[in-house]
Formats: sequence, C-alpha cells, structure tokens
Amino acid sequence: MCVTPMALLVTEFGRVQRPGELITERVADTALGALRDVLAAVAVTNRRATRHVERALDTTDRAREHAEHALARHRPEPGALERAHRNLAAALVDLRATADTASGEWWRKALPDERLVLAEQVGHRTLAATVRGQRRHVPEGAQA
Repeated sequence: MCVTPMALLVTEFGRVQRPGELITERVADTALGALRDVLAAVAVTNRRATRHVERALDTTDRAREHAEHALARHRPEPGALERAHRNLAAALVDLRATADTASGEWWRKALPDERLVLAEQVGHRTLAATVRGQRRHVPEGAQA
C-alpha cells in the first residue's frame, strides 16, 4: 500500500503533468497489469490437483485401515497404536491441505466432496479410537 504512492511521488509527481495524461497512464498501467495477472493465473493452473486429492484419499484410507487393524488386535505390539495414530494424523492433515489447495484452482475437475467428507469423518473417529486404545493398552507399571 505504501510502495506505489511513494514510487509515484518520487518518479511522476516530481514534475508538472496534466491530470488527464496522468490518469490515462495510471489506468493503462493498471489494465495491463491486471491482464498480465489473469494470463499468468490461466497459464499456471494446477490441472493435476484433483489427482493429488485422489492420491491423498487413498493414502488416508490405507492409514485408517492400518489403524483399525491395530485397534482390532487384542494385544497390539508395543508402539503399534502410536505409529498408526501418527500415520493417520499425518494422512488426514495432508488430505485437508491437498483438498484446500485443489479447491482454490479455478480450472479443475470436480472434487469428490462426499468422499472427502466421509474420509475425514471416519478418519478422525478412528484417530480418536487410537488415542483411547493407547490408554487401554498401557502396561501396568507405566501408569502414573
């Protein structure tokens, strides 16, 4: 906000100019800058964003299945629930970040919104279950 007025003061306003000329130059500069920005947005669009979301969904599903498998074991191996919890949490964070990035792209295939919502809901429930499961499987002497 401060750079443009300062640049104008230093370069343009140091000499006497006609207001019509100055306004025309400013409007032309603004229009050309806006056109350049629109062209850059079209050229730099991430057309693979939907594919990245599909990959993140698959990763989240695998991490959730792994966590559910660890939860289903009567006596899980030490650290298994913690690893499953960490992997699922990382997959859910990556899924949300990927979906947010893809939703900002204006030229994209439709996102699988229902599958995204379901994967996040089920994933967070499973994540909570891994925390409860870790508490349940704490060795006798380790409780404080």
